[in-house]
Amino acid sequence: MALLSQIAKDQFFDQLRTKEQLGYNVGASTNSFSSGKLTLDMMVQGESNPTYLLQRIDSFIHGFRQTLVEFDTVKFDALVESIVGKANEQLTSVDTEASRMWTPIEEATYDFAQLADEVESLQKVRLDDVLDMWDRYINPETAVAYTRVD
Repeated sequence: MALLSQIAKDQFFDQLRTKEQLGYNVGASTNSFSSGKLTLDMMVQGESNPTYLLQRIDSFIHGFRQTLVEFDTVKFDALVESIVGKANEQLTSVDTEASRMWTPIEEATYDFAQLADEVESLQKVRLDDVLDMWDRYINPETAVAYTRVD
């Protein structure tokens, strides 16, 4: 999900903030819950009409599949390497290490090797896998459990 989130976040910001200039605070992020549910949150704060903003967000979501289809594989591989590199960075403080260890406790998974497992899985992910995830879980036209919350 981190990979999909990064692609969506960059594209969302570029489209709605840079090109359309719809808000001063534009972003996309993911959240995970101990229940195993994940969310992709998209937010625009600005002076524009809220109904219009929702239309533009919907337009982005409906067009994002094509963005994934056309996404450059070299850029994709570089993005994977970047996320893997960040995950494998040497921890620089005890606070950072404690935070990394506290997350599995807080989520009651107690899986302290989760990051290493995620890195291993991430290195195997291909662009087609991300497209499949988009279609299966997020794409409003194909996802069975798609839920929109305004």
